[in-house]
Amino acid sequence: MGECWSKPDRKGGHDDVKIDLGGRNVHLITTAESWEARLTQAEREGKNVIASFSASWCSPSKGITPEYHDLADKYTNNMFLTVDVDELAEFSTSWDIKATPTFFFLQARTRQEGTYESSFVKAGLSKLPSGRRRRMTWHSFFRKSEKKELACLADMGGEGQAVFSALDNAKTQLYHFKAIVIAGMGFFTDAYDLFCITAVTKLLGRLYYYDPTKSGPGTLPDNVNNAITGVALFGTLAGQLFFGWLGDKLGRKTVYGITLITMVGCAVASGLSFGSTPQSVITTLCFFRFWLGFGIGGDYPLSAVIMAEYANQRTRGGFIAAVFAMQGVGILFAGAVAMIVSKLFLMAYPADVLSVNKVLSTQPQGDFVWRIVLMFGAVPAALTYYWRTKMPETARYTALVQGNAQKAAADMAKVLDTSLAVKPSTVGPVTPKGQYKLFSNEFFSRHGLHLLGTTATWFLLDVAFYSLQLTQKDMYPAIGILYKASAMNAIEEVYRLSKAMLLVALFATVPGYWLTVLLIDKIGRFKIQLGGFLLMSIFMAIMGAQYAELRGDSSKCPSGSRKQFCGGKPSAFAALYGLTLFFANFGPNSTTFIVPAEIFPARFRSTCHGISAAAGKAGAVIGAFVIQNYTHKATGNGIKKAIIVLSVVNLLGFFFTFLVPETKGRSLEEISGEDRDYAPTGNGTVADSSSLKSAESEMV
Repeated sequence: MGECWSKPDRKGGHDDVKIDLGGRNVHLITTAESWEARLTQAEREGKNVIASFSASWCSPSKGITPEYHDLADKYTNNMFLTVDVDELAEFSTSWDIKATPTFFFLQARTRQEGTYESSFVKAGLSKLPSGRRRRMTWHSFFRKSEKKELACLADMGGEGQAVFSALDNAKTQLYHFKAIVIAGMGFFTDAYDLFCITAVTKLLGRLYYYDPTKSGPGTLPDNVNNAITGVALFGTLAGQLFFGWLGDKLGRKTVYGITLITMVGCAVASGLSFGSTPQSVITTLCFFRFWLGFGIGGDYPLSAVIMAEYANQRTRGGFIAAVFAMQGVGILFAGAVAMIVSKLFLMAYPADVLSVNKVLSTQPQGDFVWRIVLMFGAVPAALTYYWRTKMPETARYTALVQGNAQKAAADMAKVLDTSLAVKPSTVGPVTPKGQYKLFSNEFFSRHGLHLLGTTATWFLLDVAFYSLQLTQKDMYPAIGILYKASAMNAIEEVYRLSKAMLLVALFATVPGYWLTVLLIDKIGRFKIQLGGFLLMSIFMAIMGAQYAELRGDSSKCPSGSRKQFCGGKPSAFAALYGLTLFFANFGPNSTTFIVPAEIFPARFRSTCHGISAAAGKAGAVIGAFVIQNYTHKATGNGIKKAIIVLSVVNLLGFFFTFLVPETKGRSLEEISGEDRDYAPTGNGTVADSSSLKSAESEMV
């Protein structure tokens, strides 16, 4: 058998003995009574007993069979590990710490003068099944060296694993909600600035493109309208790609403040657009809105990734969804602010409607309305800038990309109510085996289908989601919220349009976002996305097939009516439109944002999220311009065909969802495969993949 460790020979004496293994104090427990006493003490002091051992160690040629037991029925939140090597001797060790489950193995090393030096090393096992036994068997774990060291199983560096385990199992606490607000304010500004322009574009047409030769109000030319509404989308697409890449190269924290400053500055500058002619005002507005979109684009990958890497495993989906749900709040505020500002100006500067006085129906003071509305979006973001700069770098980026687990632990200790005592690593930085690059063959073999799934679903969603706006010009008048242009003055039109936006956001958009927050960690991302795409497809197919009947017709309105359409089914039209928006947000609009932040390795995570988001914005451009331009001068039949096509687009999104894995309840390292890729390198004694003979696992 060779020489073995055995239980110390104690006659009489205390059963609970402290020993020092590799500079770490542990307890050697030799009797059941002592073990019970230690458990009782740990329970009384509110500590978790993380691991126990029953083992003897011989010359390193035998297999080791650890068995994991969940004894939560007797000792809540305590996990126990027993290792039986042979029958020669048995002893147990335990380490009582107030932390998360991190498991340890004794490691036998060089024999010197009849004894074995020893050290206490961590094994990369972060997740155990609940309520059942899990057995994992490893064969012949030793290095091919003359010393024949007994290697431990370590899927990634022990220090980093302790940090990840602490983050994954941390209790939900104040800092998590603080991070949601800090990251969410960026999305509030994102949504506010992208959607508030809808409330004021008609006002810009009345103010700057008045044509006395036409009977109707001034309107923006098609190319100008497309530029104002679309230039921010192009900027967002560029920002998603650039800042996504930069977030992986320089770090999330380093780049995060830049995006917010860009948004705040350009939101204010948009309201200050200057010039002596309409063309110069619109040109400067478009210039600033492009760079506003550029900053907004950077916030997509960074906010998602930062929240994913801060969050605990159990509620990670809800936290990321809560950040994205601030987009719904931003849309709500875009309507509310525009409505309040326009109402105040309408009370101060009343005017005749267009049909009574074409010139005086456009109040000059309306020039202040659109500027105030655009600039307000900078306020909430500016208030959170200080706190955003104080956020530490995420622990996962620091540990996995920068290779500094000690700094990661220190950063997390500053903000989370947890204590991580990580010693400086003696085995060098944590590096991925193979060190494959982005877009390499290895990357595509591991994550190619995942990237196709996230980009395709986001692209298809945004084609349909942004195309929904083409029905607004008919839906709002059809349900009686918005009157025809000749029956309103310029500022009243802003008021009624923003009121319609507010009602839709309040009853359809916002509830969908927050229902996702509540349920995503219960039913999973996959089911929510599948259900959302399917129901959007069904509702849009019904809306397209019955479009003319739902909308009504202007010829059915009595003479002198302020309504644009009459004789339709406004309640059914509003219900179908609202349900489509609801299941977009309680569906793929939320999940396409969440999943790319979870499934890719840390060193590519921000870049891949940015690519996925940029694919979405490419879909938005197609939806906002190609499809809307097709239907701009079309009859009701043209819009009907477009909506039916969009129903098919949603159905394609349903099928592409099968390329995206479920991430509920799994750690980021497990999802991305990093728990298998990382191992300490340098002068350490932990074997790498070439040093280990074989591994088998079996569930019993």
